[in-house]
Amino acid sequence: MGQLFRVFPSCEFFECPSGNECELIGLRMNGNYCSVNKTLMLQQSEDSVCENNFECNSDVCISDKCVSSNLLEKIFSWFKKFFG
Repeated sequence: MGQLFRVFPSCEFFECPSGNECELIGLRMNGNYCSVNKTLMLQQSEDSVCENNFECNSDVCISDKCVSSNLLEKIFSWFKKFFG
């Protein structure tokens, strides 16, 4: 998993969390997300281990890995051509 994000850079549009705690699991802001443990974590890059889509920069977690959204588009395109 990602590193704990201890500084919350901008609270203009959302209620600021206290310390590194957050309330809304899956909330994403400024490259971070609120984990299932209700702590702010850095979003993961491609090929990183994940459990949920919101943990990934691409917002795509497949088979416990963050994948590029471009890869997902290629897969959909292939299925579209195949089943046309």
